[in-house]
Amino acid sequence: LTEAPLEVAGGGGTLVALSRDDDEAWWGMAPVVLASPDGAAWSAPAPLPVDAFQPVGLACGAGRFVIAGTLSGWEWGTPGVMTSSDGVAWVFQTLDRAWSLDAVTFDGSRFVALDGTFVFTSPDGLTWERHQTSGGDWASAVASDGSTLLSLGMSWLSRCGDGATWQRVEEVTKEGRLEEA
Repeated sequence: LTEAPLEVAGGGGTLVALSRDDDEAWWGMAPVVLASPDGAAWSAPAPLPVDAFQPVGLACGAGRFVIAGTLSGWEWGTPGVMTSSDGVAWVFQTLDRAWSLDAVTFDGSRFVALDGTFVFTSPDGLTWERHQTSGGDWASAVASDGSTLLSLGMSWLSRCGDGATWQRVEEVTKEGRLEEA
């Protein structure tokens, strides 16, 4: 590995670690996925469905692991997700009308992936629906406490309870402080 692990997630008795290796893929980064039943012994799964893929995040929920990212190489700029129910066998799919995925999380009932000004939601990691975020500013991070989602943009913070309706709640000042919107 040429970079530190990006994320680790666990579910169904399996731990999955995600990193990327920028020396292994032509014109881009190769995802590196390791799986473990106990956190002590780790192994690489079967060959991944794509090798020139820049992963940005890993989430686990609804009996599935989801890795969000964007293809590089010949199909540069095509966003998509890799999904697995066991952390070993992975399937890739593109997300229609997306620009590039920047983050993914699971909020207890759905996966949420950010694409700058759009949010994609999925109850199972397989079927995805696109929603507009508030403000049209580029959102690059998302987190959940299980009932509320927060997204962080370049100059704002938004919240959402249903995965689709976002409300800007804070502005980020030039000094890095949050102020009510």
